[in-house]
Amino acid sequence: MLMEPIRWVQFVFLVLISLQPSNSMAQQKKQSAKGFEIGIDVLPYIVQIGDDIPGLRKDWEVFFKSKMEKGGIRLKVGHYNEPIHEKKLFKTVQVTTACADPTFFKNEIYPYDFYFFTIGYEAKKNIKWLEIIYGLDLSYSRYKGQTIVRKVFCSGVINGEQIGGESLWKIIPKSNYFGLGATPFLGVRLPVLKRLNLTLETGVQCNFVLGDYRYLLPDLDEGYYHPNDFELNWGSLTSDIGISYEF
Repeated sequence: MLMEPIRWVQFVFLVLISLQPSNSMAQQKKQSAKGFEIGIDVLPYIVQIGDDIPGLRKDWEVFFKSKMEKGGIRLKVGHYNEPIHEKKLFKTVQVTTACADPTFFKNEIYPYDFYFFTIGYEAKKNIKWLEIIYGLDLSYSRYKGQTIVRKVFCSGVINGEQIGGESLWKIIPKSNYFGLGATPFLGVRLPVLKRLNLTLETGVQCNFVLGDYRYLLPDLDEGYYHPNDFELNWGSLTSDIGISYEF
């Protein structure tokens, strides 16, 4: 069974901590305090190894960082097929009250992928041969989702038999919405080769979900529900195993 992302971070960290680089490599790193680096987060690819259907998800994340003496500006862009928030029942619409139990539509939002962009500042502190990094990222995410509509029928007992129940009624594939967030993060950067680094990082994402969910009205037209949800969570977006190259 595939290890959870946090266990991957712990495992890689323990392996690399035993491979302490030489003092000369650490000195070279300190001397090249300015410049920039580009890299990728390999965690999305590791997580996809355990997929039941390989290749179904198209998760990726790349980043760019400017290097200054005490920190730097960082940019990230990426795509995930599984947003950090789960499906949600957001609207129940009454259809009729002719029965003992009203008939109604249940509208559930099912997110299925999103693109994101972040910009932030990364401070650093050198401790012997590694760097402790910390800071804050601001993010914009654009989500895609669909509304699953289920109709709940009147229920009761006729001639000793239970009638009614619930069935799939319609799928509305046009719910597009976005998120604005901030993520405080903490991590370590480990020199692997002269210009090659490995970064282990985690954080907590604070995110506001805004925009429109579409839902089904009693007359079968579509209405718009405006979410105003706040999320606070940890997920693959905020736990990185980054490989980067310095210039």
